[in-house]
Amino acid sequence: MKDLGIKAKRVLLGNNLGKSTKPAPKQYPHQWNWDSAFIALGVSNYDAERAGDEIISLLGGQWNNGMIPHIIYSDNEEYFPDQKRWDIHRTKKAPANVDTSGITQPPMITIAAHKIVEKLGAGFGQEVYQKLLSYHRWLYRERDPNNEGLVSIIHPWESGIDNSPRWIGTLDKIILTTKPKYERKDQKHVAGEERPTNVEYDRFVYLMDLARDFDYDQKQILANSPFVVQDVLFNSILHKANECLREIAVKIGKHKSDIDEIDNWMKTTRLAFKHKLWDSQTNMHCDYDLRNNNKICENSIAIFGPLYAGLVDEGDAQLIAQHLNDVNKYAPSLGSTKYYIPTTSKNSKHFNPKRYWLGPIWVNTNWMVIRGLERYGFTDLADRIRKDTLTLLEKGGFCEYFNPYTGKGHGTKRFSWSAALAIDLLSDSTK
Repeated sequence: MKDLGIKAKRVLLGNNLGKSTKPAPKQYPHQWNWDSAFIALGVSNYDAERAGDEIISLLGGQWNNGMIPHIIYSDNEEYFPDQKRWDIHRTKKAPANVDTSGITQPPMITIAAHKIVEKLGAGFGQEVYQKLLSYHRWLYRERDPNNEGLVSIIHPWESGIDNSPRWIGTLDKIILTTKPKYERKDQKHVAGEERPTNVEYDRFVYLMDLARDFDYDQKQILANSPFVVQDVLFNSILHKANECLREIAVKIGKHKSDIDEIDNWMKTTRLAFKHKLWDSQTNMHCDYDLRNNNKICENSIAIFGPLYAGLVDEGDAQLIAQHLNDVNKYAPSLGSTKYYIPTTSKNSKHFNPKRYWLGPIWVNTNWMVIRGLERYGFTDLADRIRKDTLTLLEKGGFCEYFNPYTGKGHGTKRFSWSAALAIDLLSDSTK
């Protein structure tokens, strides 16, 4: 496994943009929000200063209202959507001299920053804290107007899990009178059968254009968009990020009012997960579609997010973890899948072992589940998933995602967070 760590560092070096890291050489040529956070988490194990640069670079694209966008464009390399399609400079809330997208992603940045503060000390915390707090405040102010403790996403891309089966029903309700005009670039480097469908992309582009046409006014978007969802995984990551933000605040001696504000966010979120999102029939938390006023109870990798965040008691943690032991859902078994963890339950009608988020194994979601299982003391299962993850990387290389039956790598090659999180998982044995 030592060679795996060396190879992982080579991948990251090859994708280095200077102060940031692109997710992959051709498929993703710019800086992505939660990609950079996962990259920083891994890099912090051997170069905390460089990991800190990754976070500072990402904060360089922060909007005036606090939002941290999901893409910061580095140059004019071919990619769709490009900066012109987002047209963010139609609003004064966007940064004047940086080209970004107009939406966000799960706030892994705060979790990564917390780990770097542990390495570099309070000085780095002082440098990033106020910007991170501003981002969290934006999420609750602009995306949780009813103070439920659950922020909403306005685009599947904001979930980080773009074509998850969780979004299919809501997207299917969007009736397009005209097809948006665009040219897909993502299928030039990756087979179309491994990417989201054209039907999904039509709706992705429609929702992107809608946010732009409202000049990124969140109140207008929430009132008019057909896609407004309280996402279990996004809110789980946000809760974990709040824990990390609170620890940074304490470490750097911030005023009690900041800490009380963060505590209130966490308390409200915990209650919402228990009373609004928990489904006792399926023993999992369900997303909530605010536009159509219904729960979305699709069994996917997102159901393990509350373990990562520490959002449940021991009893509910046991119930959630049982999904991982079910051979019809996630567990490997003779004649079925060989590796943990498919990103969609195997008994879902949408399950596809090689199409993006419909079934393949992703290293970042395995990593989150491992950390969640460790948090609740399920160490044997965590060790098994860690072993499977590292085996996939050793055999298949640092691919974007992997077939749970064969272990074959799919998507783009030399994928940065696969490399970075391999380093983090390998570091477990030295802690």
